[in-house]
Parts: sequence; C-alpha cells; structure tokens
Amino acid sequence: MTIFNGFRATMLGAAIVIALPQVASALTINAVDRIARATTVLIDGLNPGSGVIVARQGDRYSVLTAKHVVETEDEYTIVAPDGRRYPLNYATVQLLPGVDLALLEFESDRAYEVATLAQYPDTTQFRHVFVSGWANAEAQQSHRLAPGLLMGRNFALTHAKDPMVNGYELFYTSITELGMSGGPVFDTDGRAIGIHGRVEGEEIYDNTSGQVFRIKLGFSSGIPIQTFLRLAPETGTSLNLRVENRPPSALTPQESANLAAALRLPPVQGNLSAINWINRGNELYRVEQFNDSLQAFDRAIALNSNLYQAWYGRAQALYILGNYPEALSAFDRVLQSQPRLPIVWRNKGVILTLIGQPQEALSAFDRATRLQPDDYISWYLRGNLFRTHLEAPQAALGSYDRAIQIQPNFADAWTGRGKALGDIGNFSAALTSFDRATHLNPNLGDAWHWRGLLLLDLGRFESALNAFDRAISISANDPQLWLYRGISLANLGRYGDAAESAQRALNIEPRDREILEFLNSLSPFLP
Repeated sequence: MTIFNGFRATMLGAAIVIALPQVASALTINAVDRIARATTVLIDGLNPGSGVIVARQGDRYSVLTAKHVVETEDEYTIVAPDGRRYPLNYATVQLLPGVDLALLEFESDRAYEVATLAQYPDTTQFRHVFVSGWANAEAQQSHRLAPGLLMGRNFALTHAKDPMVNGYELFYTSITELGMSGGPVFDTDGRAIGIHGRVEGEEIYDNTSGQVFRIKLGFSSGIPIQTFLRLAPETGTSLNLRVENRPPSALTPQESANLAAALRLPPVQGNLSAINWINRGNELYRVEQFNDSLQAFDRAIALNSNLYQAWYGRAQALYILGNYPEALSAFDRVLQSQPRLPIVWRNKGVILTLIGQPQEALSAFDRATRLQPDDYISWYLRGNLFRTHLEAPQAALGSYDRAIQIQPNFADAWTGRGKALGDIGNFSAALTSFDRATHLNPNLGDAWHWRGLLLLDLGRFESALNAFDRAISISANDPQLWLYRGISLANLGRYGDAAESAQRALNIEPRDREILEFLNSLSPFLP
C-alpha cells in the first residue's frame, strides 16, 4: 500500500492532506446516503453522468468522474448537490492518461461538502460498498445509492469480460443504472474507494414485442481511488485531497443485519418474461442468493430455451455452487448457438482446470485466444495452467509474455512471469518481473509474497523481510507469510522476533508441522 505520510506528500508536491480520524465506526446506510447526496454531482449533457467533489481551493471545486462521461468536447453542466447549475468550461477538463478518469472544475462561492478518499491494501477485510450516482430513468435524473458486495480479485479476473482495461480493477455486485457512470463507490465509513464506470450486459431485440431490452449479466466495475492518487500529481494541479488509509471499521452484528436486509431483493410481482427472469437471476446472483438465482435462470429457460444468456447465467450459478459437471453442460449449451464467444471458452478452461483435466483446459484456452487473440486474461490463465498443472515453465513464460504484450500494465501477468522465470533459474529476471508487478500494483500481495521467497532463496534476508512485511499488510491472516517472515528474521540473527512471528503463524494454523518444527529449531537461540 502507498502510505501518504508526510514524506510521500512532499514528494507529490504537498497535494494531499491526510485525515486522521479519532473515532472509527461504521456508518448507517442513511449516513452513507447523506454523504453520497452531499458530494455526488450530476454531469448534464447529451449522455448524462455523475461525479464526486474531491477537492476545494477557494471558490474552485474539483470533480472526479469517468473519462467517457466527458470525453467528447461538448457543452456540459455540473449540477451541484443543492441543484444549482454550473456550466463546465471544457478547457479545464483534464483527461487522465491510460485510465477512464477525468478531473473537472467549477466555481462557486457556496460551501459544498468534499468527499473523503480512502485507500488500503487488504480489501478482503470488508465487502459492502455503495455506488452513488444520478440514474437517468425515463429521461429523469434521480439520485440512487446502490448497495453491493465487493468481488474478490481472482474471481473477477476469471469471470469478468474485460477486467483491468482502462484501470477497471474494482468489481462489485451493485445494481447500477445508466447515468451513474462517474459516480463514487463508497465504503461503509462513507469514504470514496473508487469511481464507477461500467456494467456488464448487452441489448437484445425481442421479436414478440418489437422492443429492445437490456440484459445484465456479470458485475459492475470501477477504478480504484488509489489509481487516481497515483496519477493525481501528473495533472499539475494542486489538490487538497482528504485521504485516509485505515481499513473500514468492523461491522456490528446489527449493522451486518441491516446491510443484508438492504441487499435482499423484493418478491416478484406478477408474471415475468424470459428476459426479466434472466435479469432477476443476475440480480440474485449478485447478492449471493445462488440457489434462487439458478431457479430464476431455469424459469427463463422454461419460457425460452433459445436465449443463450439464460444458459450462461445458469452455468455461472452452477459454477459458484460447485456443480462443475452441470456448469460445463450449460456452457456447452451456450456454445451450441454461440460457438464464437471467447469468455465461454475461458470459463470452460477454468472449470476443466479445477476438475483436473489440464489438456482439455488447454484446448479451451487455445480456442478462446484463437477467437480473441487479445484476450490477455486467457493468455494469463493459459500461463498458470502450463506452470502449475503441466509443469512447462517455458511454455508458461511464453503465455505470460503474450498477456503482457497485450496489456503491459497487467501486474498479475508480471507476477506469473516472475514465477516462471524462477522455475527455470533466471532469478535476476524473475526479481525484475516481481518488481514490475509491485510497481504497477503495490497492493498485489501475491507479488510481494513471491518476491520475498526469491529474496529469501538468494540470501537477501533484509529485503525478503521487507517484502513479507508488505505482503502481511495485505493478507495478515496468511500463516505462511508469518512463517517466512520468521525465517528471514532468524537468518538476520533476530531470534526473539523470529519466534514471535512464527507464533503468529501458529495462532492461525495451530497444527502446521512446518511451523512447529521451525519454532523448535529456534529453542537453542532463545533465553
């Protein structure tokens, strides 16, 4: 994690002000909604979007939004939280490089609230998020606060259609609408952790009604605030940003119950069409009601078995429920009518890997990359398959290199490349790859973990210790990290600290023989 302490702020031109709250407590949904309404703006134009106030300098306010909301030079109006309208001077728009982010300005002598930004390394410590934005429903804008659950990085990498593109690395289940692009993603402490910008889905034409319907399959996604903070100095603008780096406050049982209630979907009213059952199934899938989701997709199939989207949704629900054979059958049903969908072949490859059929998995990934040569996720997964299941590190290296060629900022592929290089004994190049991965994504724990292991093998114990410390700051409950940290400390002659670290590992995994043996080996060196 990049800690914006005093030294770091100086390096960035003193653009960031650190907020150090004395009281840390999760907010109620109503309290988050109040913050959202006070800081979220409407960006009115031909295709309206949303944004969030992130800084104030005198009468000048800075608004962060998605680049695609204002990418076309046109007339835009920023509608402040109190409804006042401020024409946007397009000459002041700053489109941030390489990501779907933009900074806007408006001037006002009125006092508007500025959002607090948050970045922290271990997003596994919390799950609940809220997307704030101005939904454009039937040509009328209304503010929405959409609760949801944050998705795990590895799951999103394999199941999202285009992860990582244009900075999209934050995936969540919030049900978002047109017009909410550019709006903030808040955590349970009411701090912005990302900017919303995309939702997976497609439009289809219904022959019966003659209408176009939107089918939602997959997740919503946004760009992490840490990406903006990394790029903020490049704007050349002094921004008085309020940034916190502590994780969200722990939820009480009552707060957890309230959030669960907010995510619960209302009962179905009346008869639904097949398309509506698909959307219902996706919504249930998003809030982790997987069995109900499966039933909804089955209802859609019963009404119209030719809608491949229903079979795709069914396959995803079965996958998450662990019913891999039926999931494969459902994906095959999709491929009967849509044999050229790369993501289906990618998902088949993932399942075939999980059930121990690596050659069949390789064929599926190969089919995905033939259909979509720039599918860097399939190249990455192909590399993982070669390395961990087919024990072919040189072939794995070729796949990782192809993924990086397509997406040079894909930190996970750089990490895989480092592992493969280590497997073939090219330690110097492996370390360079791990360094590249941690530079691109300082919060990628796997890269720090493997960097530490390599440095430990090379006898660079102080550097290994630093790497394991970074990994632990991201994944504090991994016993192996505490063990390797202890081994690094022992090699530095710090036996007492090594024993404490090993004990932390043992507290997490009390019966681990390797940890117990290491602790016993320290006994002669302890008082």
